[in-house]
Amino acid sequence: MPRITRKNSIKESIVDVSSSPEKDTKSNARNATISAVKTTHPESQCVMIVPDGMLNDNQRGIVVGKLRNPKTGTGTLYAFSHNNTKLYEMNQFDENKRSWFIDNSVQSDGSFFLTTTIDPLFVIIPYLQKAKHTSPIDQLLVDEEYTDTGKLSLCSKKEDLEKIADCKQSGTFQAWKYNEGKTFDWLGKKVSRLTQHLKDKNFNVTQSSAVSSNYVKTDSATVPESLFTRYAFGLISEYLSDELSAALEKHLELPAVPKFANNDDVKEPPAKRQKFGSDIKSEPTEDYSKDQKPFVKEKIQVSAKSKALASAAKGSKSIASFFGKK
Repeated sequence: MPRITRKNSIKESIVDVSSSPEKDTKSNARNATISAVKTTHPESQCVMIVPDGMLNDNQRGIVVGKLRNPKTGTGTLYAFSHNNTKLYEMNQFDENKRSWFIDNSVQSDGSFFLTTTIDPLFVIIPYLQKAKHTSPIDQLLVDEEYTDTGKLSLCSKKEDLEKIADCKQSGTFQAWKYNEGKTFDWLGKKVSRLTQHLKDKNFNVTQSSAVSSNYVKTDSATVPESLFTRYAFGLISEYLSDELSAALEKHLELPAVPKFANNDDVKEPPAKRQKFGSDIKSEPTEDYSKDQKPFVKEKIQVSAKSKALASAAKGSKSIASFFGKK
């Protein structure tokens, strides 16, 4: 993936943060979008990691706008292709004590934006659910707070919208109404495909506390399929409201999370030996006095001959006394 940077002085040529790639008259919306980008990333420039196809499509620049997040309902940054036919979500990763070296300058803010494609139907579903009447899609996708919402009508074709809604057509006129059954079927297929993908990649879905699930593979033959399904459901739920996620879980009849033992390869590390430093009073960790018999001094038996020699030596001088000074 190529890396691109944005500077305030050339934001029109490298990263277009206007509400439309053309010179439209909606200056208020454009200024709001620029303000949103600067608030999220106030530095003079930023780093974005984007797919190759995104640069090929966006010959006029990357169009960034704010849309309502389908999970939280708050404003979130998204990117559109130059003709508004593709939607990309932007996730910002930020860590402390990190910086970028860009050309001959140092970017003190080491965060970066990761841009990936997203199915626009996830963002469209909340608007269809709130609609009380059957209406054209451009009338359903109206949000006074986030004016770029109308561009979503260009991101989804008729065959895509029919996966989550019913269409009433008369000539070229099309009106749409949300269909819960179709939505559940569409989401169920996504969960199924994602479950199979996780199994094919032997992705670790046990979520063991000893290892990171991002870097450890597991043997899919030993993992219950329900774990893969529930993990895939959790990923899809990140783009659904809490109410829709609960309804989908009930529709899929997901079983309870089974208890799964960790892999044999994942073992707890051995206990560390106790460290003794100069400031730490070292004391024995084991009691060696247990089962120890008291020491008894053995009595030495003296023969009669030795007793006679000791008696005869009484009162005699030591041989060392003959060598002393007189």
